[in-house]
Amino acid sequence: MPLIETYNLSKRYGDILALNNLCFKLEEGESLALLGRNGAGKTTTMKLILELIRPTSGTIKVIGRDHRDHNLRREIG
Repeated sequence: MPLIETYNLSKRYGDILALNNLCFKLEEGESLALLGRNGAGKTTTMKLILELIRPTSGTIKVIGRDHRDHNLRREIG
């Protein structure tokens, strides 16, 4: 089971599409780096995973639990 999994994750800020259909799986023991230019969506991705903001569409699973099912922030850290 992946530690973190996103599927078609998107985020809009008004008319600005900050993240468009991001999909990835992070398995136990793997490392992940988010690289890109300013405005590429790195910070938005982290804020979505940490539930600091809500996605416009798509899903996020942390240790198999869907972000829509309950408050993951209580269980992270």
